Amino acid sequence: MTSGVTLEWEGKEPEVERLNLPFQVIESINAPRVKQQRLGNKYPDNYPDDWNNYLVWGDNKYVMSSLMPQLGGEINTIYIDPPFATGDDFSAKIQVGGEEFTKTPTAIEKHIYRDTWGDGYSSYLQMMYERLILMKDLLADDGSIFVHSSWHTGHFMKLLLDEIFGRQNFQNEIVWHYYNKLQGALSS
Repeated sequence: MTSGVTLEWEGKEPEVERLNLPFQVIESINAPRVKQQRLGNKYPDNYPDDWNNYLVWGDNKYVMSSLMPQLGGEINTIYIDPPFATGDDFSAKIQVGGEEFTKTPTAIEKHIYRDTWGDGYSSYLQMMYERLILMKDLLADDGSIFVHSSWHTGHFMKLLLDEIFGRQNFQNEIVWHYYNKLQGALSS
């Protein structure tokens, strides 16, 4: 890695499994684009006439490694909004009539939307580490990555990003501000 600083956790596996799996087309929505002008800008000369956008269903780790032969080192921008390691299982209490029920996630929802980690932060960090390594390999040398995180994971995420992309490549942090209506009312 490039930063000289690493984050260690129990069970850290520095090698990332890379599988190149074939995609199975379920549905084709758009026909191939042709080179054309868009908003006054031309597509790059090397923009393929037969390019199609992809909507891929699957584990992003395997999707990214399968995209590597075609797009490795070519992507300009990546935005990710990973789980925040909140421990939520996204069950919901609902009231029907006078009774309260707990709506538990379906088997698919448990797998896709869960934010619980069997080994706590160790398994969360390993999951993010593997995916960030693949994202680095997909990014162009002048590419940018934007990572949405929360107070649960932001400090870990910064260290992972520094380890993988190099501390010198950090550009900025964007911080959300939530308006506090109670605070606004008290200061009036």
